[in-house]
Amino acid sequence: MIITDLTIKPLLGKAKISFLTDELEQVNNLYHIDPKTPLNAKIEPYTRKRSLNANSYMWVLCDEIAKIIHSTKEDVYRHAIREVGVWQDVACTLEGLPALTDIWTSRGVGWLVDTFDSKLDGCKRVRLYTGSHKYDTKQMARLIDYIVEEAKNLGIETMTPDELSQMIGAENGASL
Repeated sequence: MIITDLTIKPLLGKAKISFLTDELEQVNNLYHIDPKTPLNAKIEPYTRKRSLNANSYMWVLCDEIAKIIHSTKEDVYRHAIREVGVWQDVACTLEGLPALTDIWTSRGVGWLVDTFDSKLDGCKRVRLYTGSHKYDTKQMARLIDYIVEEAKNLGIETMTPDELSQMIGAENGASL
C-alpha cells in the first residue's frame, strides 16, 4: 500500500489519507457493504516478511544440530525461540492458565508458554513466545544468526554471511 495523499486538519483533530493498494479482493469486498457501515483500518510501518528459503535453511541447521546433540530438530528450534525469539509477558489467573496454554501452543511448534511467579495473588506471569512463521525479516535473521552460531560451535558447515544474505535477498528483493 502506498500513501498518495495525506492531509492533516489539526484544528479538527482529523486526517485524510488516500492510498493505492494491491489488495483488490479486500477492496472489492467493500462494494458489498452498506456505505454507512463503519470500517476499521490499521496503518503501521511496513516490515518485510521472513524468507521461506531462510526458514528452510533454519530447519536444515536445526536437524543437523539435533543429530549431533541427540535431540530433535523441534527441540533445537524451541530452544532457539526461547533464547532469541519474539515474546510478550502477560498476567493470567491460575484458573485460566490451562486454556491460555492450550490455545497458544496449538498455533504451532514455536508457540511456547513459560510461567513465572507473579506479584498478583492467584496469578502467574506468562511469557508467550511467537512462532517464527510470524517473524519479519529482521526477527528471522536474528533467529537464524543464533542457530548458525550454534551450528558453527558444533563444527557444522554453514553458509557464509554473504551466501545467506544473497539467499534472503533473492526472495525478498533485498538482503538482511
